[in-house]
Amino acid sequence: MEPGRILIVDDDPRYAKSLAQVLMAAGHTVADLVVGDQVLDVLERDPACDVILLDLNMPGVTGYEVLDEVNALPAPPKVIVVSGEDRDDQLRRLLKLGAFDYLSKPCEPDDLLRSIDDAIAARRRDAEALEVLGRINESNRLYHFLVDQSPDVIYTLDADGCFTFASSSAAAIFGHAPEALRNAHWTTLFSEAEQERANRRFNERRTGHRATRNLELKLADPGETEVRWIQVSATGLYTRDDEDELTFEGTYGIARDITAGRLRDETRVRLEMQLEQARRMAAIGQLAGGIAHDFNNILASMIGYAELARMSLEGRPEEPGGAYLEEVVSAGQRARDLIAQLLNFSRSDGGNPRVVRLDQEIDGVMRMLRAVIPTSIRLDRDIDPSIQPVWIDPAHLQQVILNLFINARNAVDRNGLIRVHLSRLPTMEPHVCAACGARFEGDHTLLEVTDDGCGIPAGRLRRLFDPIVTTSTEGRGTGFGLSIIKGIVHRYGGHLDVVSEVGQGTSFRIYFPPQTMPEAPREERPRVDECLPHESHASRSGHVVVVDDEVSVANFLQELLEHAGYRTTVFNDPGTALEYLQASARDVDLLITDQTMPRLTGTDLARQLSTIDGAPPVILCTGYGQDLGEARDSGVVAVLAKPFAVQDMLGQVARTLASGHASEQALRAN
Repeated sequence: MEPGRILIVDDDPRYAKSLAQVLMAAGHTVADLVVGDQVLDVLERDPACDVILLDLNMPGVTGYEVLDEVNALPAPPKVIVVSGEDRDDQLRRLLKLGAFDYLSKPCEPDDLLRSIDDAIAARRRDAEALEVLGRINESNRLYHFLVDQSPDVIYTLDADGCFTFASSSAAAIFGHAPEALRNAHWTTLFSEAEQERANRRFNERRTGHRATRNLELKLADPGETEVRWIQVSATGLYTRDDEDELTFEGTYGIARDITAGRLRDETRVRLEMQLEQARRMAAIGQLAGGIAHDFNNILASMIGYAELARMSLEGRPEEPGGAYLEEVVSAGQRARDLIAQLLNFSRSDGGNPRVVRLDQEIDGVMRMLRAVIPTSIRLDRDIDPSIQPVWIDPAHLQQVILNLFINARNAVDRNGLIRVHLSRLPTMEPHVCAACGARFEGDHTLLEVTDDGCGIPAGRLRRLFDPIVTTSTEGRGTGFGLSIIKGIVHRYGGHLDVVSEVGQGTSFRIYFPPQTMPEAPREERPRVDECLPHESHASRSGHVVVVDDEVSVANFLQELLEHAGYRTTVFNDPGTALEYLQASARDVDLLITDQTMPRLTGTDLARQLSTIDGAPPVILCTGYGQDLGEARDSGVVAVLAKPFAVQDMLGQVARTLASGHASEQALRAN
């Protein structure tokens, strides 16, 4: 670490003093503590200052104005901005004005000292390069040695802006040998978008207005394979005639490759934006869960009452209302399935891999996406019915499919075709994964999403699966979708490939190792009348307590259970229900409770009841659709997701009460 002289510019004396203490403890010298409008006066008295720590918001003058004035000096110190503002537009503006680094308040001492060390080292390099220029005419031998050893390009231009000299570093930085640059205009090295700004700075030097410090320009790249940035500092060369008039003779300066630094800065900005986006998505996920809970409660009462009405018309085929109610129940069940898909996708844990049928998951995601994909975009599916399932967590699979569809939607814009193809692929010849480079072969299940959109340039395909690399236009997409797909697919033993041509569309292919679908026992759902107690099934009768803060759901359950022959007591307040159950537990055969209720959740209610002798078994209902496995240790015998089918609820009640009666008879026999 090389000590240096530091000038602190901040209108908060306490914070400035804390910075000074950190710097002096590290061996640096603090030149002064000032506010913005005093900077130039201090630098005039103390030109040996190496680094300025600059706040953005100060009374009377902004940090941007101070930065612009400082960088107009002949040999300005390095400026490190220390501020509590870090918006993307502000960071870009600071970089354009020549700030060396940016630190967010409050900054860590290690980060501060590391940045200051880098700034001091950069200032030393600048001073050495300028010293080299001043000694060119003194020693030709020393000039050639030092200039050619500099990692930066040292150059001179004539009055028209054409190269008269460039050091040997030009070959590595500009891609042209020094002799090839002679007599070439300097702006031809840079992209057309940058040439106007470059010429304006050149004209300022020619008229003697100001020098150029840390001007960042993008190099021309005919192959469009990668972007390279150059930082240019330049000063005009003038001669004075006998009449004391200045004549512009040309320019000398330094050009430095700052591509790596720009990429770091852009990566940091994008990561910060991605973190903010992740926070927003987490909030949206929580909001979606809450909305889904309320919708499930509404659907529970709607579907329930519709099924009760349909039950009342059983045995009366002449009544058309039964068919109408069947359609109402069917529509409610489709809405229930859509909400379940939304909840499944919004969960971040995704820790439940199992054997999954790809065709069913694709159909579910396509139904969910139809609302966000314009109708002008045609969705086509080509699915081989003989495909084998795969081993994956459904939430992760939905993430993969959703990202592929969103990328395709962005590529085709307003019109076009998105086609999903699913087939069994016996890969007899080895393939190479486009994401990891591994070779793979053997049978695979192929998932392919193809669009006829804009395509991807060949130069971008090599880095396609890296984080923050996006296939979308600016402002659309975060650049993390394909990286997420890569991680998920590799996690489950799969591989990827991509085929694309500019203007012809893109095809993403995912190869999953196939699995064998286990034989599931066929389960016939009982009819509603089979779940109702009859004279021969008196053991199914009993006293059921229902607790739900949603009045409509509680009333529906009361109607359903009483219609089935059970004695029912309903509570909308869980606290009141707990008091009743504590006093009359032995008179209650079964408790049906909602999970999410004010002041006392369903699991809490079951847990408190489990300590009472003769506590009834508990059926837990939840509008969030999750499996509350931990609740089973508190007397919960079953968890039903809202909205549940009438058959499921009555069947579970009958099984639970029958099990309770059997246990009671066994105790009496003993």
